[in-house]
Amino acid sequence: MKVNLILDSSYILYKNVFILKKLHRIKQDLADLLMNDFNKLTKSFAFDNIYFVSDSKQGNWRKLIYKEYKGNRKRDDSIDWDFVYQVFEEFKEKIRNKKNIKSLELVGLEGDDFIGYIVRKSNEKGYSNVILGSDRDLNQLIKYDLNKKFINIQWNYKFSDERIYLPENYQLVIEELSNSVNENIFELDNSSDFVKYIDNLINKTKTKTVVAEEIMFCKILEGDNADNIPSVIQIKDGKVDENGRGIGRDGAATIYKLYKEIHPKPIDIDSDEFVENLSDIIIYHKKIKDITAKDIIKKNIIFNRKLVILDPKYMPQVTYENMKNFFNEVDNRVIKYEPEDLEAKLEEDNFFEEKIPKQFNLESDGEVFNPDSFWEL
Repeated sequence: MKVNLILDSSYILYKNVFILKKLHRIKQDLADLLMNDFNKLTKSFAFDNIYFVSDSKQGNWRKLIYKEYKGNRKRDDSIDWDFVYQVFEEFKEKIRNKKNIKSLELVGLEGDDFIGYIVRKSNEKGYSNVILGSDRDLNQLIKYDLNKKFINIQWNYKFSDERIYLPENYQLVIEELSNSVNENIFELDNSSDFVKYIDNLINKTKTKTVVAEEIMFCKILEGDNADNIPSVIQIKDGKVDENGRGIGRDGAATIYKLYKEIHPKPIDIDSDEFVENLSDIIIYHKKIKDITAKDIIKKNIIFNRKLVILDPKYMPQVTYENMKNFFNEVDNRVIKYEPEDLEAKLEEDNFFEEKIPKQFNLESDGEVFNPDSFWEL
């Protein structure tokens, strides 16, 4: 089987900055800790591809359509961020040309955009994915397919609440992989090794199972406080009011259960039918009396869907094309090694001339090398 490792570079950076800030060791240890983490993660399994994704330093497309996007975030002024970002850029430069490392960063895109694209494209080919990151947005990519025999998991690596996110009923695909037999004796099958890898993660971390459909549904409803995306509706006294209460995480989960009771089939998040049905259920559940509410809710469902769902179809077309072309260029990159006549180069540098320092040229004065006294020199 084929397995990708996808590293959210922002998560790796801020995790280490957070740890070292407590120890007052950012300037002393950040560079080493970043590289140690990277080496440990990339060598933890024989991954077919390792993607290192980063946020663009020059804006992103969501900010263009919603100016308030991430507008409520504040930096910790006690940290020398100029130093942190300088170290991080040096770190990224070191790993950029490592064998099998595919570094993805492009103007206008967030790392999550690349992660969503990688997962969807690789799943079509039957690749499994280990996604390293803590962002709850990534939970919507956690799923499996018994026919294609892939599974996507998310690993919140060595943070204060380390855990692994698995798709609900993940045991089914684990069992399928455990029992799979490669009939082609000339091909290696590492399915059992990957099962052991997942079992090891499960045994050493907390585990949580998620339903991707529910994650996407609830994200649309509740918005995202961390990204400054509001709920699809704020209500006060049964009427739409921007100062009223929105739909929180618990409320979104309740509405999801109600929706599934009425519409038990798999939800097509992309459909107009979903928008229509969801707006009706919100009005019913929240007992909204405002006759203008439905149009407002539908508009906000469509808008939030565009911002929170990690699917290229919601990007501006030009942004998607740029991402696709850049990804294909990086993904198909072959590291070429130019042949070099090493012997000729060494001869040119007079490498073969005898260059023994005078103090070690023992033959000049008839002395004989004595290993017992050598270490006293």
